[in-house]
Amino acid sequence: MSFSRLLNIHQKFPDRRVADISSTVQKELAGSHFGENLKPGARVVASGLKWARPLVSPTNLMVLQAALVSVTSLEGLTAPWSNLARWARVDDIQTMLGRGVFIASATVGGELPIVL
Repeated sequence: MSFSRLLNIHQKFPDRRVADISSTVQKELAGSHFGENLKPGARVVASGLKWARPLVSPTNLMVLQAALVSVTSLEGLTAPWSNLARWARVDDIQTMLGRGVFIASATVGGELPIVL
């Protein structure tokens, strides 16, 4: 059995790395006009990770471990639903799993969010 000859191929690709992922994502979201097509009174639900109270170390360790592989920045995990206030009124926030996970429901209309 004979093998074909191996050839070295040198290719150059443009560098598409993003230096600051967090600000790039924020800029893209700001320019996407997210939420503009929602009618007043529409209901929106958001869920995700949040920091538990400072003395709940096991929960915060779980949140940290999950956040390091799923978010670009740990900033804002104290009240991650606060960005909803740009275009919706946060009506209810439920926490679970030692207060490390939240589900926030909101109504489009834009008032200040409630903070736990």
